[in-house]
Amino acid sequence: MYNFSCCRSILFVPGNRPERFQKALDSGADAIVLDLEDSISFDDKDLARNIVVQYFVDNKIQNDKVGIFVRINSIKTPAGLKDVLAIIDSQIKPTALIIPKTESAGGVEILDDLFVLNPQSYILLIETAKGLREVYNSVRASPNTKAINFGGADYSADIGATLSWDAMLNIRSEIVAAASTFGIHAIDVPYLGLNDPDNIPLETETERIKELGFTSKIAIHPKQVASINKVFSPTQAEYLEAESLLSQMVKTHGNVFQYKGKMVGEPIIKKAEKAVAIYKTYNTTKDA
Repeated sequence: MYNFSCCRSILFVPGNRPERFQKALDSGADAIVLDLEDSISFDDKDLARNIVVQYFVDNKIQNDKVGIFVRINSIKTPAGLKDVLAIIDSQIKPTALIIPKTESAGGVEILDDLFVLNPQSYILLIETAKGLREVYNSVRASPNTKAINFGGADYSADIGATLSWDAMLNIRSEIVAAASTFGIHAIDVPYLGLNDPDNIPLETETERIKELGFTSKIAIHPKQVASINKVFSPTQAEYLEAESLLSQMVKTHGNVFQYKGKMVGEPIIKKAEKAVAIYKTYNTTKDA
């Protein structure tokens, strides 16, 4: 079973480029997205859909170490309806479906009804002001929702803003608050600069979104993956500190306790548990 709590980086791959699928899986990303939406032209929608479905059929994907997500088209479009029907008919089960332009609980409920015989996990992509206004209702609509993904480029265009840090800060904070309310994960928009001589701007932005409470970030090029993973990975010292804190918790039978002069409650315990999980996962299965 794939552990969404340990997902740091998510790499997008166009669904009509099967020669890139394995390269993406080998990139070090914790999950990849086979995209059927924005990266695919209208004329190539059917081709990309067939390629992605056949990939799952042929490879009998086991959703454990690396997540394989599929971003479908909006179910308000013919392409989106075809995507859903193809997944149902082929009985494939991606790690999660990314649902673009999520704007209502009704859309999520429709998906649950359609996938009733083969339930799917969802990542809700919030790309409009209406989507943000309805995000609590949308997440509440299905227990199958695992994360909220901030679609910053489309969101900024929708409200007539720039995609700058200051302009999007409040929106990012609202996304994190919504995800935290339901105990699910918050995924940040990709960093779009690909011509930087180094990844320092990417790492700086990733540090900032980590501080806000985001749990992972989208990558649009394999060279971004290692930097994102580095920021979201606890150091050995942080891991040992978390282990020590959790050992103290066991001695107190889970009650609120003092650790190094500070009171420790559930939020800090959860943070320590996540640090331990990430460290153990990526220091035994792949390079962090």
